[in-house]
Amino acid sequence: MLMSTQTHKTLVSTDEINAYLHTTRMAMIHALGAGPATCSQIAETLKVHPANLTRHIRVLEKAGLIYLKEKRDTGRNIEKYYALCADSFDVAPETADLSSLKKTALACAKSDLAAAIAALSDNEEQPVYAKLAGIRIEPSKAAVFTRELDALVSRFMSMDDEAGEPFRLNVSLYPGSFVKEGMQDTHIELSANKSDRKNSEKSPKGN
Repeated sequence: MLMSTQTHKTLVSTDEINAYLHTTRMAMIHALGAGPATCSQIAETLKVHPANLTRHIRVLEKAGLIYLKEKRDTGRNIEKYYALCADSFDVAPETADLSSLKKTALACAKSDLAAAIAALSDNEEQPVYAKLAGIRIEPSKAAVFTRELDALVSRFMSMDDEAGEPFRLNVSLYPGSFVKEGMQDTHIELSANKSDRKNSEKSPKGN
């Protein structure tokens, strides 16, 4: 089956979004970002048995996120190569329920991170950075900060280089009920970048 892929696809229907917002299926989408692959090849990347992915392939194909690009006769069997229907996806549910939209946005961020964890290699040269912070702030100021985060994402997107390696930026801002009264700031900062750790070790300690 021949099919021209879109550069970007916005997922709006319930079937599309449910297919996308799943840890295993999102990991499969990440794996297919490297190019068309068979179920066995995807399974090898994710370190799972191919039988565990067959149902997920049907779900993704039915939802229009992937398609059967070609079949190859090896003489012993027919290999099916699947490809993404778009280079990138985003989610915009067909609903007026703002609460549902918020939960969908966070679910998307959660699934994206879970898929990245599943596919992450042990290569220490690849930079990984994560920072969590919780403060008390006026909603109006949070809205201003949201626009600043949006500008950061746009800057990140503008740096796309076909000769580079794939990296993802996962940004979220949400009400933090876990911030207790009297707690001015809590944050966790993790850097798995080998060079960052070396620089940190060399930095003099403060008095």
